[in-house]
This record gives sequence, C-alpha cells and structure tokens, in this order.
Amino acid sequence: MFNSVEPSSFDPAVCYVAGTSYKEGDYSPYLFKTKDYGKTWKKIVSGIPGEHFTRVVREDPSKKGVLYAGTETGMYFSIDDGESWKSLQLNLPIVPITDLKIKEGGLIVATQGRGIWILDDLKVLHHVIDMPKEKAVRLFTPKDVYRMPGSSSPNAAKNGQGTNHAAGLVLHYLLPTYDDKKDTIAITIMGNAGDTIISYSNKSKEKSTTLKPKKGANTFNWNMRYPDAKSFDGMILWWSDLSGPLAVPGEYKASLKVNNNTLSTPFKILKSPVSEGDEASMRAQFNFVKSIDDKINEAHQAIIDIRSLQKSIKLYEKELKVDSLKIWSDSIGNMASIIEKELYQTQNKSNQDPLNYPIKLTNKLAHLNALSQMGTQDFGPTTSMVAVRDQLVGAIDKQLSDWRAIHSSLIPMLNDLMRKSKVDYIQIGKITDEV
Repeated sequence: MFNSVEPSSFDPAVCYVAGTSYKEGDYSPYLFKTKDYGKTWKKIVSGIPGEHFTRVVREDPSKKGVLYAGTETGMYFSIDDGESWKSLQLNLPIVPITDLKIKEGGLIVATQGRGIWILDDLKVLHHVIDMPKEKAVRLFTPKDVYRMPGSSSPNAAKNGQGTNHAAGLVLHYLLPTYDDKKDTIAITIMGNAGDTIISYSNKSKEKSTTLKPKKGANTFNWNMRYPDAKSFDGMILWWSDLSGPLAVPGEYKASLKVNNNTLSTPFKILKSPVSEGDEASMRAQFNFVKSIDDKINEAHQAIIDIRSLQKSIKLYEKELKVDSLKIWSDSIGNMASIIEKELYQTQNKSNQDPLNYPIKLTNKLAHLNALSQMGTQDFGPTTSMVAVRDQLVGAIDKQLSDWRAIHSSLIPMLNDLMRKSKVDYIQIGKITDEV
C-alpha cells in the first residue's frame, strides 16, 4: 500500500512515493523515485534500518535534493535526493510518523499518539548542507520574524514536553573554538540604516545583555524589544513596566563580532497575519512607549546623580569647618532631596511599602507604560493616555529643571567656595618620631 505520492517541485518528471507492507508481515522500508514520469522506479532506502517501515516522504521545496521521510519509528532525511538517509530524530519521541508538511520554512510532523511536532527553521539545515568543510565562524541567515507574542518554558524538554518556538528573532551561529577569558563575542541588532538598537556581549556588565556562548553551535534569541528604561539600586515600583518598545515591522540587521572579525545578516520583522492593527498604529505605539522610557531614563539618571551628590556631601561635610560652607552644602543637599522625593517614593524599602506610601512621578509614568503595553501592542495610545503622559512629563520636567539649576550653578559655586577656603579633603594623622 502506498501512503504518499510526492511530485517534485524542481522537475516535473521526478516523483517520490512511500509504501508499506507491514500488514503482510513485511516491515521493510519502501521508498521509490522516478525520473521519467513513472516509466521506471528506483528504490531509495539506503541508511534506513530494515524494520523501520516507511509511511511518508516529502521533498523540501526550498532546497533541491533534500528529502524527509517518516517511518514507524522516527524521522530521516536525505541531502542527496534519496541516495542515502540519516536520522533526524533530535528530541522527537520514538513514534510513528504518519505525515509531513513543509510550511514557511518549518517541518511539521504528524505523529501517531504524540501530537504534532515542528522543526522550526529548516534554513539552519540548509546552511549546514552548503557550509564549506573548513572550520570558521558562521552566522546563519535567520528566518523572518512575526511581530507577535509568544513564550517557551526552559524546563519543557526536561519534563518530556514539546518546547515552543521562542518569540522574536532566533539567530544561529557557530564558533569552532571559544575561550571565555580570551575571546570577546558580541551580537548587535541594528536598524536597516545601521543604527544600533541593542548590543549583547559575553563581557557585558549587565545581566540583561550578557551572552553565554559555547564552542560549537549556538542559538541567540532577541525578543524584538529596544533597551529597557534605566533602573537604580534599591528601586521599588508599584505595577510598573520599564521594558523597551516592541520593534515595528521592517528590515533589520544582526551582526556577530568575534574578537576583531564581524559577520552580519539581514532579517525582517513581519506584521502578524492575525493582527488587526496597521503599521502606522504600531509606529504610534512604539513612539509612545519610547517617549515614556526616554523620560524615565532622564529622571532616574537624575536620581542616581542626586544620590551621588548626597553621598559626596556626607563624605566631606566633617571637613567643612567654615560655617558658610556647611550652610551651603546642607541647603544644596536638602534641595536635591526634595527633587528626589518628588520623582521617586524614597520610603519604599520593601515590595509591600507602596501599599502605605503614595507612588511618585516616575512610578506613575512607568505604570502608564505597563498599561499601554498590555495586549498585542498593535494599536496606538488613546487620547487619554497621551494626555496623562504629557501631564506627568511636564511635572517631571519641572523637577529636572530645578535639578539642572543646582547641578550647573549651585554645585560649581560650592566647589569654588571650597577651593577658596582651602578645605582639606584628605586628613591623615600626624607622623611622629616616637617608637
């Protein structure tokens, strides 16, 4: 009995068939190929074990000579038009493969009893087939990305479950050698014009942008988001979101830098086929979130600077023996503290504290960010969202203006007075000749 007939996409005279005879007690694989419209047939089963009877054969429409076969006990593939076969089992359970379908660069596998499995990106296999034998760093061209949410559990495979495809860009690269101490590996995502969106490195000091490459095959996932808004030590916010905006559909680039050598590849972010939003709405949403993040960055950097100022004042105020200097430093410190308390709720010491103390300006803006990024993010902000943002930004700008006045005028004046008063910032005990 012949279960599948597969006409070739590359040659009308070529066709492949898969047959079974297990009901007659014959468990041999039966795959045949014709090159002359069915006048003659050649058996093509070399490499498939004798009792792995075949149920289906399919041709890769994007790569001539590549075939996939489903048997009673798993998957096989051929890169030489069926002359030889190798296992393509990977993490697929030992299960009968009843049908195969190739769609949008993915291999969909129908099993008998273990659900549907998908090998997500056949481009990687195509690259490996064409790859020269000499060892070198390789960056494979990625599959285009749909702008849509998604998630996968890192423990799914350990629990015997299927692993969902990661949302966003999945980039595959190959390192023939790797030394964590000597080698610097960096991946940069760029716009089509070459502008940097975000960079990752094995030498990064930030956990969120740290790469952990290894020798051999590597996979990197970018969630399609621009960098998060700035945070600071001890920051506690109520119902907030500091994540960067989701990239809009368009053309992008990814580069892999290994020490002094750089490889790059283009890729596209595509609108989700189920999205009801248009690209103009997505751009409006992007600009809205970006404007919020930019203002939070500015405000949180001011808080970091204010805390640095306060630390410096405490460090040196014991040496300010001139009363006027103490008055100046205390006054500047108090003014800066007022600004910080308007921008951020400084009484928050635990995650429960926002229940007792009202949230301040940057928390309110981050909360608006959280609300605006709920759902698909395919639609622009509402009129009320824009009005609230503008009101909060105006209030934050007032505080930042006061801080800039302190930073640019009052602090230089205090430093000038300190220099004129010849304040000794470093005090060392007297040296005596006593033993």
